[in-house]
Amino acid sequence: MKFVIIGGGPAGVEAATHAARMGAEVVLIERDIVGGAANLWDCIPSKAMISTGAVLALTKRAEKMGLMPITAQIDLDSLKSRVSSITGRLAASKMALLKSQGVTIINGVGRM
Repeated sequence: MKFVIIGGGPAGVEAATHAARMGAEVVLIERDIVGGAANLWDCIPSKAMISTGAVLALTKRAEKMGLMPITAQIDLDSLKSRVSSITGRLAASKMALLKSQGVTIINGVGRM
């Protein structure tokens, strides 16, 4: 059996993984980042930024909790780097999993 799967989002990754486990020859075509836009462009980055904001808010309450005042500021370059590192590791782990199962990943656009 041979499968060509267009799109490396959650459904595409699951289909590729399942087909590979069944012994099929699998090619996954993804135009952007394996893992899906929702996870890697929306949910994960926004949660990372929200957690940074939560820590910043906590530092502003430190004095009320008996601690010396703490001055913290957001370093946008560092925050972008952190988000990029998280999403990069997630995408790399998805790709490593697929490759370990024999799935060929092609960066491109597929059409039927």
